[in-house]
Amino acid sequence: MRGNARGHGVRGSNGWLQVYSVYFVYILILGLSASLATAETPSRLSRPELPLATARATYGYDLIAYIRLNSVQGPLEDTDPSIPKYNRREHFGGWRIHRPREKCSRTREVVLFRQADPNVPVRTNENCRVTSGLWLDPYSGKFISNPLEIHIDHVVPLRHAYYAGAYAWRPALRCHYSNYIYNSYHLVAVSGRENMSKGDKTPEHYLPPNKHFHCEYLSGWMKIKIIWHLWSTVDEVQAIENQFAAANCPTWMRFISFEEYETQRDMASRPIPSCLRFEARLEAESSDDDDRATRSALPPASEAN
Repeated sequence: MRGNARGHGVRGSNGWLQVYSVYFVYILILGLSASLATAETPSRLSRPELPLATARATYGYDLIAYIRLNSVQGPLEDTDPSIPKYNRREHFGGWRIHRPREKCSRTREVVLFRQADPNVPVRTNENCRVTSGLWLDPYSGKFISNPLEIHIDHVVPLRHAYYAGAYAWRPALRCHYSNYIYNSYHLVAVSGRENMSKGDKTPEHYLPPNKHFHCEYLSGWMKIKIIWHLWSTVDEVQAIENQFAAANCPTWMRFISFEEYETQRDMASRPIPSCLRFEARLEAESSDDDDRATRSALPPASEAN
């Protein structure tokens, strides 16, 4: 009798343990589901400083999956009212020299030289500014012979990059982004008219009129986002997914290999010397402003004591 009672008590305890276990797992699943839902579409007001995740796949990092995981609702520039208003010259600087005392290593000239038709000589003046040559504008699909008609386009525009995360970078890194020449898709020589038409638009609102370039353009846009750890918007991601499918882009173009990603990340993390000098100048100017402000706040010498 005593043994039966003991066995009945053990079975009763196990029953309660099972009930509590099921309840605990249910609560845990609810909590994880809520967390994942928040992580997938974070509020633009609660956006963390760094992207959430990188989508790893067999062939490399899945670019579409990455921008989807690192997207936010609403326009990026409304994220935080404390972010200083975008100023291209102040935040990114202008074209820089990549090798000291080599005029032809200025960013604009580097891009023009590498994108020029190899069968047509590129001529320059005494300051190594390009004066003639022949270039195929991939945006319009047309050839241009007058370099004055050419702009160097930041595929992911500076203003967009700023609000997508670059506002939090050191000045030297923003300058490096603006002058990044270490792949063929970050900076592109295009017609000035087409560059003006694009402005700071995302693929949601602009694609090059040359349809044969759509896949390269979209792939380059997404690669830049993952290399520089920049945010996207939900609408931007949806547009890219739709356009990628509409253009029937090959599957391999939605990936960046692990090797390319690591190489580009390393190059992107090391600002060129001229950008370090740009940062030092900004810091010196800021220090001078602080000194002037301090001096103006002091009482006249006769009242100092």
